[in-house]
Amino acid sequence: MNERILITGSTGHVGAETLRQLLTMPDRPAVVAGMRRPDVHRLPVPPDAVVTLDFSDTRTFEAALTNVQRV
Repeated sequence: MNERILITGSTGHVGAETLRQLLTMPDRPAVVAGMRRPDVHRLPVPPDAVVTLDFSDTRTFEAALTNVQRV
């Protein structure tokens, strides 16, 4: 089973590039894009790979980290 990796700040410069690089790997890991506003993102990820993650709202942490092995 592939590890599930949470990319924080996935709509920023570094996070978005990290996400793009992971998605182009031949043996692509399972990635989850964490962002404050998943309803307005334009990232090339399926809807089930997007989670709400707002560092100023601790209520979003548990759901964002579900089944995640790496951040």
